[in-house]
Amino acid sequence: MTLGEKLKVLRRREGLSQAELAARLGVSPSAVGMYEQDRRRPTPERLAQLCQLLGVSADYFLGKDYGPLHELDDILSRLHDELRGADTLMFCGETLDEGDIEEITQAIRFGARLAFERRREKRKDDNRK
Repeated sequence: MTLGEKLKVLRRREGLSQAELAARLGVSPSAVGMYEQDRRRPTPERLAQLCQLLGVSADYFLGKDYGPLHELDDILSRLHDELRGADTLMFCGETLDEGDIEEITQAIRFGARLAFERRREKRKDDNRK
């Protein structure tokens, strides 16, 4: 995948429009569109902002790393799309709306990131010994 393709997947995973991501970065929506189309590359400073906002390393964008939870992100994106496509979805007798679905997928993603970071820290500690 190209940098632009990765950016588009991550932006969608976070539930952001191009305009919303652009506002957070302080650039125009067309700049984000050009990044996603690989017609323009973000500056190193902008790349660092993207990494922080989207929770991946620069190595991920540059093709040297698959990024944290790459496979899980794909699964969660598909789950989110499937849940959104359901006519009526209920949990504990309550109908779920779009906001509920977003919160559920974000909670799973947060839990996975937390587990990933704890494992990474444990490895660092083990390597120091």
